Amino acid sequence: MSKAVDVLILGDNEVSALHLSEMDAARRKRYGLPNWHDPRWKLLLYIYASLWMRRTWIVQEVALPRKVDVLIGPVLIDWRSLSIILFYVESLKVLGLNFASLGSWRAFLTLGVRRARTQEGELSTLSELLFEHRRGKAMDPRDRIFGLMGLSAEREEMPPADYAASVTSVFTNATIDMFRRSGNLDILGLVGSVRPDRPEDLPSWVPDYGSPQGPHPITKRGTPYTSESLQVSSKFAASGHGKLSFKIDGQALILPAMIIGEIHELAGCCLGQRDDDVDVQYGLSHVILAYAFHSIQDRIAAINTGLSWENLARRVMGRSPTYEATGESMQDALLMTYYEGQAEEITDEIRAIHALEEFAIMVWRILTLGRGCTWLPAAMPLITVFGFAMWISRPICTFLGYSPVSSLEKYADMAKDATDRRLFTTKDGLVGLAPPDSVPGDRLALLQGSRVPVVLHQDGDGYRLVGESYVHGAMYGEMMDAQKVAVIKIR
Repeated sequence: MSKAVDVLILGDNEVSALHLSEMDAARRKRYGLPNWHDPRWKLLLYIYASLWMRRTWIVQEVALPRKVDVLIGPVLIDWRSLSIILFYVESLKVLGLNFASLGSWRAFLTLGVRRARTQEGELSTLSELLFEHRRGKAMDPRDRIFGLMGLSAEREEMPPADYAASVTSVFTNATIDMFRRSGNLDILGLVGSVRPDRPEDLPSWVPDYGSPQGPHPITKRGTPYTSESLQVSSKFAASGHGKLSFKIDGQALILPAMIIGEIHELAGCCLGQRDDDVDVQYGLSHVILAYAFHSIQDRIAAINTGLSWENLARRVMGRSPTYEATGESMQDALLMTYYEGQAEEITDEIRAIHALEEFAIMVWRILTLGRGCTWLPAAMPLITVFGFAMWISRPICTFLGYSPVSSLEKYADMAKDATDRRLFTTKDGLVGLAPPDSVPGDRLALLQGSRVPVVLHQDGDGYRLVGESYVHGAMYGEMMDAQKVAVIKIR
């Protein structure tokens, strides 16, 4: 690949206008690129799928030095040249792969942004680093904290890494310290689903930093390489602008809060943030099959989630055409919830896009007799028929005046995260998005010092924290009432 590498480093463009599959033999020869079945592509795929990029300690090793060289087998290459090569090859879409779905590639993009910021002298808080690299990996869970402390703006004030302390102690102390330094509860955005390897004595309000999974934060903290539109949710102030006040009693977090509702109905969800790394050691054919299988799985999960959401939305709109919390139509309230409040307003374009999505769900409803389908042997042929139906419908939809498919892209960043939460409604008519582990009967609460609502599960005379929530009509302090605030205990 040396010839190709020379072109990629010295060429005027860092991305290719054509995919590899669109290049004829003469064009590939001109650029020094082998055909897609050449085994040398496998070497590059090893880099894209390498878990090296997700190791927590790598963040410091890449961000701090003025010059970074990466050793790949016998080849030593500097960071900038490696970045140019990987960006160019990603744009070629070798084997039709979209590397944006690979956890290691996303980690590489984040590493690049962190290196640029650090070299410019910009240091971030530990909480921001944890959000940014929340899908990192470490053999010792404590290194998810210790491995980022050296990059933190507060590093001079932090105690040294203590490997004699337990995982629970390290995570709990770090969380309390971030509460105090930040003056808010944003770090609760890293609280995810309870996993089997979560320490049994870890309080529910302490994130399991050792777990690389979990829903995205509602505040969109830690998304440095995505569109700026994602950052609008930083203006959320669900609990108003009251100062954070809390105390710790044993392992319980005690603080003022207001209960604003109780979850009544829930739709399904698909964990859209599932890592899609593939093992390339068995060859390119294995990569193609594994990637195709994962893509089909994700598509089936997404359309089943859409069907579940649509069923709940129909029931909600059947009860009332108006969303009382804001006075807008119930349909617009549901659409705003789908975009997690990031759209400034619901436009005709958004309604047209929603109409296309409703058509897609209707096709799937017919194919699955209204029940959805998760059994892969049956779902795979159905999704093929579904894809064909959507393909032939595009010119018809365009003729009828619906938005072209290309216009969907501008809203993709807003909507891509919604389906790893569950659409819910309360008996009082509120709608929103809740964590995957939520169940009917869970409480919606505004914790003083939190920018977004949370879901709490009753636990004796206290609660367990389930995670962050989006509640339409409650994101800017509209429902916060000082007269209804009471002190609660979260274990």
